[in-house]
Amino acid sequence: PNAMRLLGFAASAFGIAAYGVGFAAGGTCVRMEVRSKGVVVIELEEEMPITTQNFLDYVDAGYYDGLIFHRVISGFMVQGGGFSPNMHQKGTNDPIQNEAQHGLSNKKGTIAMARTSAPNSATSQVREPLCATHQLLFSLSP
Repeated sequence: PNAMRLLGFAASAFGIAAYGVGFAAGGTCVRMEVRSKGVVVIELEEEMPITTQNFLDYVDAGYYDGLIFHRVISGFMVQGGGFSPNMHQKGTNDPIQNEAQHGLSNKKGTIAMARTSAPNSATSQVREPLCATHQLLFSLSP
């Protein structure tokens, strides 16, 4: 659960059209255009340098262009950043070290790098909880 704060986003199952990086007074922000839903601004947390650099590497490479939110569980979470509209999985960089021990919350209104049950398995996919949930809280144990 490598958390990054998400500002003003109601998640949907529509494709990611484009990403762009900008810098604001509080740090690095990424502008994400969600087709037919509008623009989302993601503020990246400085406390998560590995996670932030990983996400920016994918953004800078244009990796997310045209990908979809492929996993939408009503009232629970939405996940995307790995599949095309025809459900072809895109290749990724190596997994990153989990930085969730820094204590950033994984609550509604945040995004995090999605991972498997292995703590250090996050690659390109991100997820947003749609409610307060304990299932997505930090743990170093699988």
